[in-house]
Amino acid sequence: MHSSTLCVGADVHLKEITLRTVDKLTSVEVIAPFNVTNNLPGAQAAASRLAAVAAHWGYTDIQLGFEATGMLWLPFHRFLVTCPLPQPFDLQVVCFNPELVADLKDALVLRGPKDDARDAFDIAVRVQVGHRPISYVPDDVWQGLRRLTHYRFKLAGNLSQGKMRVQSCVFLKCSDWNRVKPFSDVFGATSAALLT
Repeated sequence: MHSSTLCVGADVHLKEITLRTVDKLTSVEVIAPFNVTNNLPGAQAAASRLAAVAAHWGYTDIQLGFEATGMLWLPFHRFLVTCPLPQPFDLQVVCFNPELVADLKDALVLRGPKDDARDAFDIAVRVQVGHRPISYVPDDVWQGLRRLTHYRFKLAGNLSQGKMRVQSCVFLKCSDWNRVKPFSDVFGATSAALLT
């Protein structure tokens, strides 16, 4: 059976998602670039339009790629992998490290225009080229735990930086405070009361 693949590049931003489609074999752009809002109705519109295009042109596979920058891509990704519309077309969703796409952009165009449509096209071409990395996107429970752990790590770093700043200020007021260590905890209640 003849298998044809529709390669889709999505450039995801806070307000909208720009999508471009390319035929895997011919490198021809199948439809004009289109934008959808980055919310549930926009994701539904993108899924239905891609399914309609794939059905109209007789594609059996849809390969969709986007850069995994920040968290803006996550709701769109979650919707696509659970949406029933593109599932008959053997949907493959790939999250690219932005560096993988940036290197390809440099190879495609020297000093090309920088806009959302161009970025979406470059991502579609990256999907078309192949050699895609294995994308692992944890489910919602692990994704939440991941975000909380990352946030806790950042808070601990900020707390550590704050303590270092306070200790440098304490040095200006009483330079032997850290060297002599009159208290086990420089930030304890007694130490803070004496310093203030």
